[in-house]
Amino acid sequence: MKQIVKPKTFDRLSRGAGRLPLAIPAKSAKLFNTTLPRAARICQSVFFEREVSATTIFAVVKYRSVLRVIAMKNNTVPQDIQPPARPKPRNKAATSHGLGQLTLVEHSLCPLDARASLQRGLLHRTTFQYSDANRRRRTAKVEVSCPQGLSAHDEFYLWGLLALTLSQPQPEAEFHATPHYCLRQLGLVDANARRGGRQYQQFAAAVERLSWVKYGCNAFYDPVRAEHCQVRFGFFSYRLPLNPESSRVWRFHWDAQFFEFVQSVGGSLWFNLELYRSLSPAGRRLFLFVSKVFARSNQTPRMDLKQLAIEVLGLSSQLPMKHLLAKTRRICAELVSLGLIMERQPDMIQKQEAGRYDVVLRVGRAIGRSSKTTSSHLNSPLVEPLVAIGFDDAGLARVLRQFPHNRVREWVDITLAAKERFGPSFFKRSPMAYLVDNLKKAASDGRTPPDWWHDIRRAEERKWNLPKREATSNAAASKVTGGRQAFEQVRDELVRTYQATGLDEKTATLAASHEIRRRNAKRASSSADAVATTKDILANIPLKLL
Repeated sequence: MKQIVKPKTFDRLSRGAGRLPLAIPAKSAKLFNTTLPRAARICQSVFFEREVSATTIFAVVKYRSVLRVIAMKNNTVPQDIQPPARPKPRNKAATSHGLGQLTLVEHSLCPLDARASLQRGLLHRTTFQYSDANRRRRTAKVEVSCPQGLSAHDEFYLWGLLALTLSQPQPEAEFHATPHYCLRQLGLVDANARRGGRQYQQFAAAVERLSWVKYGCNAFYDPVRAEHCQVRFGFFSYRLPLNPESSRVWRFHWDAQFFEFVQSVGGSLWFNLELYRSLSPAGRRLFLFVSKVFARSNQTPRMDLKQLAIEVLGLSSQLPMKHLLAKTRRICAELVSLGLIMERQPDMIQKQEAGRYDVVLRVGRAIGRSSKTTSSHLNSPLVEPLVAIGFDDAGLARVLRQFPHNRVREWVDITLAAKERFGPSFFKRSPMAYLVDNLKKAASDGRTPPDWWHDIRRAEERKWNLPKREATSNAAASKVTGGRQAFEQVRDELVRTYQATGLDEKTATLAASHEIRRRNAKRASSSADAVATTKDILANIPLKLL
């Protein structure tokens, strides 16, 4: 080990610098006593001087700096005085938490296989177990209607958007944000490697599918009233600008009943979004399920493996038991590798009888409880629209601090719409002055939005509601057309049967119509009713027709 020399002169002259080491190796000190004799003599004599000149200070600092360079090259600076290594830069804008609804994490929202879940007109039925007021185990039935299909990956956007909405300083059921803000907060795009493109298309497609979903359950837990009830609701609706290149915000309107369930105490679960994103779709579902259970217990209750695999993870019920067992083991191994659940114990999966297994999962060391985080002014979803208008960091922080967010949100959209529709000549001074003036007048005089902005909103609503109206009208038209075709088909068959008995075409047509009305009046349970016999036909025909 090398001998260390501590010159007191350096302690006295540059104690507050904090950048250079006070411990100097003897080898380096000897080297510089030879190469820089004048600087060394000055440094050794300064300790006894009361007044230090500028030349002396310069020489001491130069001598000390050169010593540090040589010491670092020789790796002789002790580890305890080396400056700590800088941490790698992280994406500070990305949120680190997601938010799941406690009843929805009890079961799957769609099949795990994308080939089955992305089919149009999907109707996913599942069940989950719960305890009633008398602590008796019950089975709840769930029905998820997905007219545009639904993917297991879409759940990531659902929980992420919920977390972004409730992490705002003033959470509301109406959430406004640009798609870039949402993807950046969810960690899907950044300013370096991932610039977006494919991520924007996936986000828009997931939002479209989620907006069509209707959820129904006969025993949904209401955290507001602390009881199980029968519910049916959607997740959210949305409104987008007509121009895809617009810098205006996207509007997400959460369903009032669903938002009440999520926002209330005991109705939601905060979790680590980065960890959730690193898992497979089946691993994500199992992670949320055990996170809810581990919040109040160190292990899950004993569950049937088939119920866990099909109802919670979303595996196909058509798979044989050996495949369900193998897939469940792989999904559990994924969580074991991250320390979320304990390593597989002998009683983790036990065989009860032929084709029946029980599962018990225990909490791991890495799982923890996440808490709500509130975004600051500079991390608000209104930052990007304000920057598009022309505000700097200080200006937008002042606007967000002085005015309510809902009012800023409305007039920011009006300003951007005016900028895109009328151009810069619309503003007398600048878009920033237009926004601030309207915010002040809205607060003092109650100024309302202009009529042309309401016209733009109605046009946007007509555009985005057109596919739903067309789908409804097509369904009604197909129903009417299908009913008319079925009526004509049955009537033609009856007419041919009646003609075979010897009736003319007019009499057979009237008899067929009369028979169809009689069947509809009795609400026949089957469409394959036997054709009336000749005797019955002749008995029911009015005499004037004969």
